Amino acid sequence: MKTILKCSLALLFFASISACTPQSSVSNNSGETITSQTSQTETNSSNVTPVTEVATVPQVEGFTMDELFDNGGGGCGMSLWKAGSNPPETTLFFNGTEANSTLMKINGEWVKLNRTEATGEDFYGQKNSQMFISEDGEIEVKVDVELGEKGEIESVAIPQGTLQIEQAGETVEIPVVGDAGC
Repeated sequence: MKTILKCSLALLFFASISACTPQSSVSNNSGETITSQTSQTETNSSNVTPVTEVATVPQVEGFTMDELFDNGGGGCGMSLWKAGSNPPETTLFFNGTEANSTLMKINGEWVKLNRTEATGEDFYGQKNSQMFISEDGEIEVKVDVELGEKGEIESVAIPQGTLQIEQAGETVEIPVVGDAGC
């Protein structure tokens, strides 16, 4: 019984080594296929693609209005925060009424964005649908919002919208609400 067990283990060991060893096959002149084992250190350089960078989903972080003002933003414009959250603690996006005044905090860094497209109804320097790109061209942000009721002091509610952030081929979409005004 021990001999049978030893022989079985030896066969399994040999089979696993053979299965893990790269093999190649060639045909000889008589049409027979001959299989040969190749060294595991051999590589075909045309099949090797080095990985230089791993794409990750952009991490959008919230900020307070004090942080926004400290980083050169704030004032009249549109502020968006994650739907269902408390705005002073979780503002995700600000676009002022002045050109190139758009700020977000992405991957732990303040990112300045420039508007490249805008369509829809005009309100406080904004449009219902806007496209932005970071100054380095690495991040694209699409903003789509619906307008709600006018506020008491030169403002309009944004009861529904989305922020779509794309970086290195990875995209994150966040449902947002907010307001715009001056």
